[in-house]
Amino acid sequence: MVDYEKILPDPDWRARLQATISAQEDVEQFLGSGRVPTWPKLENTFRALSFLPPAQWKVVVFGQDPYPREASAVGIAFCDGEIKTWAHPMSPSFRNIIKNMMIHEGFCEPSDKIAELRRSLKAQKLVSPIEWFHKTAEQGVLWLNTSLTFAPSSDVNVHAKFWRPIIERIVAILLESKHSQPDGCPRGLVFVMWGGIAAKLKKMIVALNKDLGVPLEFVIAPHPAVEQFHTVRSFTQIAEAQARLRQTPIRWLVKEGMRIPAAVTAAPRAPATATATATATATVTATAASSSTSTASAATVATTPASSAPVPTATAAPTRRVVVDDDDDEKEEKEKEAKPALSSSGRPQRACTRKRQAASQSDDDE
Repeated sequence: MVDYEKILPDPDWRARLQATISAQEDVEQFLGSGRVPTWPKLENTFRALSFLPPAQWKVVVFGQDPYPREASAVGIAFCDGEIKTWAHPMSPSFRNIIKNMMIHEGFCEPSDKIAELRRSLKAQKLVSPIEWFHKTAEQGVLWLNTSLTFAPSSDVNVHAKFWRPIIERIVAILLESKHSQPDGCPRGLVFVMWGGIAAKLKKMIVALNKDLGVPLEFVIAPHPAVEQFHTVRSFTQIAEAQARLRQTPIRWLVKEGMRIPAAVTAAPRAPATATATATATATVTATAASSSTSTASAATVATTPASSAPVPTATAAPTRRVVVDDDDDEKEEKEKEAKPALSSSGRPQRACTRKRQAASQSDDDE
């Protein structure tokens, strides 16, 4: 038996999703109280949705599936429950996401190693890793895996097949909510697609939006598990996409003690002479991508036009360099040696059986 009040405590999401979930074959195998050991915990399955109602989301970042470790899987894509501080070991994806954010904010460069990243995070007094995901979610960033469960004894393809129509329904709910556009809600949606699997969702999203006409932006980049991820300034492109949608930009650099407003109001319409400020209440700060032309083949930003008004652009932020320790260089090299081979899609290759065991996949991080 599936306890829908337990897995979907928000009545709005429950009312919209329960019918789709119930219609899936073997629903109790994935969401029933008697299921085999499965991660995350049952009550955390839809945790990513719990921060805001459907109409309040601004940016959707797709992951793939939960971490293959019980303590790591918390129901929020890319958020690792085992990483309590920035000094703790970070998986490649987790590290590269944070590094890309710091590049955007002007406190790191693509060539910086782990020691430099840690020093920058400490110097900027960033909140803890878990709190960082929570604070960005409260502002309107939906960290959503495309498969919401993982079981060591199950084929990951079985989980992906079960969740596909449910994820599609979640996307449809987001679009429908934006179409009705309650007063004061953020305008449009930015979909962030890291890696080939996530990029395939674009066709589905466009089809769902065909009759709704919600203004959309797509940020597409290599998967964060690979170093090519930094050929694209994802967070800068997200800021630029939000400016085109006239959304209040996400404040990614969340420092200790900083008060961050929740995603409850839309930014006012930008005037035709707007500069880097897309709103009257927040500034979009980005690192100028000097290699934008050379990396065009590595990523694209597809746009559903929001209006014919001139589009504000983001200004460059200064970069800051720090010195790296030799011992951390050695650790970085060991991490690189431990990385799995890459497929043509830029994603680590899976075993032929498509099964993963936690002990043998410590760097898997979707």
